[in-house]
Amino acid sequence: MQQPSRRPVEAVALKSKLRAATEFDRDDDDGGGGPLIKAGVQAAATTAAPRRPSPPPLAAASPPPPPPPPPVLEPPLAAAELDGPRLVVCVTGATGYVAGHVIHRLLAAGHVVRATCRRPDDAGATEHLWRLPGAPERLSLFRADLLAAAPGEFDAAVEGCDAVVHTASPYVVRATKNDEARVVAPAVRGTESVLGSATRHARTVRRVVLTASTASVFADPYDVLPAGPRPPPSSPSSSSKRRRGPATGAPPPLATEDDWNDGADRARLPYFYAKTRAERRAYELEAAQGGGGGGGGGAPDGRRCWTLATINPPCVLGPPLSRRADGESLDQMRALLSGRIWPFTPYIGVGACDVRDVAQAHALALAAAPAGGPGGAAAAAAAAAPRPPPPPRGRFLVASRAEGYALHDAARVLRRLYPRRWVPFLGVRARALALPLCPALGLPAAMAEAMWAKPARFSVAKAARGLGKGNGDGGGGGDGGGGGDGGAPLLPYIPFEKTVADMAEAMIARGMVPDEWPVVVVLGAKVLLLVVLLLVAALAAVAALARAL
Repeated sequence: MQQPSRRPVEAVALKSKLRAATEFDRDDDDGGGGPLIKAGVQAAATTAAPRRPSPPPLAAASPPPPPPPPPVLEPPLAAAELDGPRLVVCVTGATGYVAGHVIHRLLAAGHVVRATCRRPDDAGATEHLWRLPGAPERLSLFRADLLAAAPGEFDAAVEGCDAVVHTASPYVVRATKNDEARVVAPAVRGTESVLGSATRHARTVRRVVLTASTASVFADPYDVLPAGPRPPPSSPSSSSKRRRGPATGAPPPLATEDDWNDGADRARLPYFYAKTRAERRAYELEAAQGGGGGGGGGAPDGRRCWTLATINPPCVLGPPLSRRADGESLDQMRALLSGRIWPFTPYIGVGACDVRDVAQAHALALAAAPAGGPGGAAAAAAAAAPRPPPPPRGRFLVASRAEGYALHDAARVLRRLYPRRWVPFLGVRARALALPLCPALGLPAAMAEAMWAKPARFSVAKAARGLGKGNGDGGGGGDGGGGGDGGAPLLPYIPFEKTVADMAEAMIARGMVPDEWPVVVVLGAKVLLLVVLLLVAALAAVAALARAL
């Protein structure tokens, strides 16, 4: 006979217990149902089903990190940057290494900036610009590409501007003879496009400042002409009069703004060729207005013209404003800090200039630029007022370290600051040993042949006179004078040691430098490299002996 189930009886008994507990506690309600009700419900839940373990409490979401503070403006604004009129300035290549610091200074001085880049809607590439003081009110970004074939690519950004600062240009020292489309074309065609827009809007644009380089002055320091009468900079015969190589061990001649790098061509040192050709093309376009060589007031037919100044720094170092790490200067610092080229330091003859000093040189070249405009009563009143001195024109070599071996000396500073990192220490002067190291250093063989163990020497005296920027020693040769054209004290360059320290600190803080490599990995790689170098040297010796026999 089947036994009746006891489950209904147990359920009735449980309901009775709950009812009794509820009635007992109904006169003593504490607002939360009473302890007996809670106990009864808990007992019922325990009897009805096994108790499941409560899930672990969710971890509290950490608040997002605060945005980094805006960068400190160094050097501080000079009187020349604050005394002039507030301008509307177009800056090309806004996300680049130099352009960010230029925009920082212009905004700090109260100017309106209309900047161009390839992807203005890329928040990751432009966020550092929007953090700059004054950016939300006076910065706007425009889409423009150096390689765009259609004329007028930069017209929208240049329209209504008083001045143009053209910084956009590829910086690829490792370019080869097959890289014309990547290096030469953007440099030359980009300059033509930007300056073409300035010419079409010369009704307001009165000033153009171009970021050039000492790469357009020389590659081999011994290519520089000795002091004395020189052929015109545009003369193709100037290169035939230069002497090649350290003939007697004497230091190379002092380079000046009158020197042009005529030794570079498309196949040999294409980056140097691109910088030279782009800068010369800029001066050709200035002269083609009809006002080149004059005071910058206008062409003979009454058209307004812009005037041109080019800023020619050597190796540009200093702290970046963004985490963008595709620049050659940043890659060179990363190579020094990461152990990639340990133990050999690059013995490349090149000077150095802090990126913040380069930006100030651009701003000083704009400082005396007149504001444009349509003319009329305002123009007549301006014409009747006393005229300020004309803005500086032509080329300006700028450098805090105008001779020596910048990267080799930078390694010496880094070794003192970061003794636990694999900073290289061994300087190799012999070219026979240096040439096999070029791939590891990221240098083309032609560049090493032209610059290895040859100290660069050039004068920055013109920048001291025309821009008021200098240390009073003239750089490399000592004709810097004691002040600018107006007799004011010179605006000093940031010391080289501070430049290197600030750059390394900023890159490490932004995660742009790999962590310190394990000792075994570094030593193993370097031992292997030394073995390969010894084998190459042995093979070269055997080949030389075979030829001699």
